[in-house]
Parts: sequence; C-alpha cells; structure tokens
Amino acid sequence: ILRRLDDVYDLAISGNEEYRFCAGWTNLKKELKASFPEEAAAIDKYFSIVHKTAEFLFPIFLALKMLLPETAFKFCTEWLFDRQLGIFKQTTNQVLETITNNRKL
Repeated sequence: ILRRLDDVYDLAISGNEEYRFCAGWTNLKKELKASFPEEAAAIDKYFSIVHKTAEFLFPIFLALKMLLPETAFKFCTEWLFDRQLGIFKQTTNQVLETITNNRKL
C-alpha cells in the first residue's frame, strides 16, 4: 500500500541546527534554499542533475525491464548504468562535492 509522505518526512540535526526534508522536489528545494541561501545555485544544479538523469534513464530502464529476460536485463543494466553511465556509482555526497564545498549541504 502506498501512502503519501508527510509534508516533513525527515529531520537532520547537526549540533544546534535542524534541517527539514520535505516531500516533493519543489518543497525540498525551497527548504534547502532557506537553510542554505548562499548555496541556491548549487541546489538548483544538483536537482537539475537528478532530474535530467531520471528523465533520461527511467524510460530506458522500464523498456529493458519489459522487453528482456531477467538475466539479459541484469547484464544490460549493469553494463549501461554502472559501466557506461558512471553517475550511478557516485554517492549523493560525491555529486555534491563536484558542485559545492559546503560540507553541511
């Protein structure tokens, strides 16, 4: 059963600072920019990378899943996503380090 996330679905606490994780890309971006106003460009760039990656690859992933037997699907996705498109081997932190030096973000 799928259920809608609460508006704030997680909270990160660092020392005396709290960072709210909000449901929905727009809300999350807004909250992050409120917490890190000097990082607005980095936040936009990160969300752009995530959006473009998902927008490009999800239809390919879905088509492969529907058309190929399981073994061929696993081989193709490993070859395509891991070896050819290395972004999938990067953590969120690694991607952010290419965009900003702000360790809290």
